[in-house]
Amino acid sequence: MSYLIHCIHQKMNTTLILYFFILTALTSCGFYYQHLEGIIIDSSNHLPIDSVVIYDIRHSDHRIFSDSLGRFDFYNVAYGSYMGRSGLKMSFGKDGYKPFVENYSNSNKKPVTIILSKEPK
Repeated sequence: MSYLIHCIHQKMNTTLILYFFILTALTSCGFYYQHLEGIIIDSSNHLPIDSVVIYDIRHSDHRIFSDSLGRFDFYNVAYGSYMGRSGLKMSFGKDGYKPFVENYSNSNKKPVTIILSKEPK
């Protein structure tokens, strides 16, 4: 009888481990959330810059613009493995300013300040 209980217990442990690996695989693939927010300012006068084009280089079809106070709030829902994702590779650009590209984690907790420099005339 104890041998039977031992076999059943061992089978249950094996099944639980298998379910754990399946669940881990399913939750590490699929959709995941990316977020970056902040303000964009001019390097010389430190005033906010409006209408800056902002996008993740890996998903260039999703573009936003900074508002009249230079603020932006970028959200993206991407498909793939969150675990293997290296984060956001963001591009910030506006005519008359040097383009700026920077890497960020998938979900920054604190707002960032982006400083753009004017292109030489």
